[in-house]
Amino acid sequence: MTNNQSRLFNTIFLLLGQLTIVFVTLKLLNVIVWRWFWVISPLWIPFLLNLIAVLVIILIPYIKTLKKK
Repeated sequence: MTNNQSRLFNTIFLLLGQLTIVFVTLKLLNVIVWRWFWVISPLWIPFLLNLIAVLVIILIPYIKTLKKK
C-alpha cells in the first residue's frame, strides 16, 4: 500500500468516526429521532461493504468452475 492510499484510508476512517460522534451527540440531545441502528451506521456500513466485496471475490472463481461443468 502506498503512502497516498494509507493517508486516504486514514482520512476516511477519521471522517466516519467523526460522523458517528456527531450522530450520537445529536441523538442524545434529541435533535434526531433515528434508531440507534442508523446512528452507528457509519461504523458498520463500511464493514458490510468490505464483507460483500470479499464474498464476491471468493465466489467469482467458484461460479466460473460451475459454468465449465
